[in-house]
Amino acid sequence: MKSRTFKKLTAMMIAVMLVFSMCVTGISASAAAVSDGTRVVYLKPNSKWLRDNARFAVYMFIGSGTPEAWTDMSDEDGDGYYEATLPEGEWDKVIFCRMDPNSTTNGWSTKWNQTLDLDIPDDMNCYTVKDATWDKGGGEWSLYDPENPPEPPSTEATEGTTKQVITGDPDSYYLFGYINNANYACEEDSENAGEYKFVDNQVTAKFDANSYVAVKKGDNSSWYMTDGWLGESVTSALLKNTNDIAGEANKLFVPAGVEVTFTLVDNGDDTFTLSYASATDPTGTTDPTEVTEPTEPVAVDYYLFGSINGANYGCAEDYENMGDYKFVDGKLTVEFTEMSYVGVKTTNNAAWYMTDGWLGVVNEATLYNTSTLGENANKLVVPAGVVNFTLVVNDDNTLTLSYESDVVPTIPTEGPKDPTEPTEPVAVDYYLFGSINGADYGTGADYANMGDYKFVNNEVTATFTETSYVGVKTTDNGTWYMTDGWQGEVTEVTLYNTAGLGETANKLMVPAGEVKFTLTVNDDDTLTLSYTVLSQPTTEPVETTVPATEPVTTEPATTEPITEPTTAPSDEVSVFGDINLALADNG
Repeated sequence: MKSRTFKKLTAMMIAVMLVFSMCVTGISASAAAVSDGTRVVYLKPNSKWLRDNARFAVYMFIGSGTPEAWTDMSDEDGDGYYEATLPEGEWDKVIFCRMDPNSTTNGWSTKWNQTLDLDIPDDMNCYTVKDATWDKGGGEWSLYDPENPPEPPSTEATEGTTKQVITGDPDSYYLFGYINNANYACEEDSENAGEYKFVDNQVTAKFDANSYVAVKKGDNSSWYMTDGWLGESVTSALLKNTNDIAGEANKLFVPAGVEVTFTLVDNGDDTFTLSYASATDPTGTTDPTEVTEPTEPVAVDYYLFGSINGANYGCAEDYENMGDYKFVDGKLTVEFTEMSYVGVKTTNNAAWYMTDGWLGVVNEATLYNTSTLGENANKLVVPAGVVNFTLVVNDDNTLTLSYESDVVPTIPTEGPKDPTEPTEPVAVDYYLFGSINGADYGTGADYANMGDYKFVNNEVTATFTETSYVGVKTTDNGTWYMTDGWQGEVTEVTLYNTAGLGETANKLMVPAGEVKFTLTVNDDDTLTLSYTVLSQPTTEPVETTVPATEPVTTEPATTEPITEPTTAPSDEVSVFGDINLALADNG
């Protein structure tokens, strides 16, 4: 086992070499990282990456991925920084990965989460994963010196800066959640039971910002949340034990600036009903003779979000990021590196606005509050290059988003040749997408590629070299279909339009071997995808455990509710194979 002294000496030697290199060259390069077998890199995971006893590894590659190497990372001195020594070589990129702790094998099938493909700056050695992100959510490099590690946050109480930690009563229940724009009594603050303790089944609170709440026991032994996002118009919700929620656990919305009294009812079956009403006016009415002083309206800012430059930005796993694309006086200029799909959200994710269905290539669209759209929610396509946006806030809770650009998005569209004559409906084809052969195929950065895996004559026969995961999309990326949450090891699933799924979108797991698929198009905008295993490999594949999009924990993930979906699904799990597909229309 390496000692902390060895770790310090190694880092000092690296730092000296880095300084010498900078003095000689006069620049800080980010080209290939050369290692003589002693170069050390460090990873500082965020609190989410540290969950579920995850382990960490670093993947190195050159060019298109050959040669490549994996190396385990460890934190033997417990300082929170994980280290790995790069094998000898000249590596173009590295990817830091959060791995399944139940497997010691490093590979994409045992990977839970990952960073982007990262250059290694010559003058940096430590990558810190951005707070509250899972996959490809950003981060930054720094120079880490174990001899002089960063000072941990002070635990000494200072007025206005220290959050009070309250020890909970194990027999009592407390509110927790995303309260006043911060995690409260959960996530990094989970040891705090909090001040919102139910006494005689009630507690009264007033939040300064829109908040999202659920209930836990005082000793954190049980957590109760909603089964999915219920919207902003409900004041009563059924809370289930998070161990019994198969999909996405979520919370109850509570508006800002209103003193409310919460009531908690034990249903006797390990569920609770949580409701709230105005503490000053429980009936929800006001005295018409009462005179109140007018108040200034709360300022609302608007931000772009969507599938931007090939990745989710300000939505899905990155929803907490308000981003840099803020409208000022209704104007915003953005330079996109590739074709993107956008919507608009407001300050603190209070409201999300999207198009009512896919509009095709247009430069102006009406955006509706997603709480009224359901599965029809979609985004506006914009071209790569410099785009000048204009946003108009209408009186009917809609927005008008338009743009000007010298480039037109290159999505094929086919209109009638003669508007006076009826035309045949445009045929819709279906394609498999996923992370195929270790890389995104038809999704992620490769989403514009429809690929070779087209359904023909209702069937597909695929030969997979290892366990794989699949979803389906339509012609020109018009619609994407995935499972509603992780379904486990099943041979048939219903695929839903991702416009109505949001973060619960997942895929069908398929074993290694020769597999025959059948796809059925249903009348309710769903697909039924099933398969039969025709033959299996002669050698046993490595058994791996692949969690859902986010591994289940006894302390649930704190995810601020969002009703906006992702047009192009985000991070994928590996799919391999030589695929011939066919489509059956049962409609």
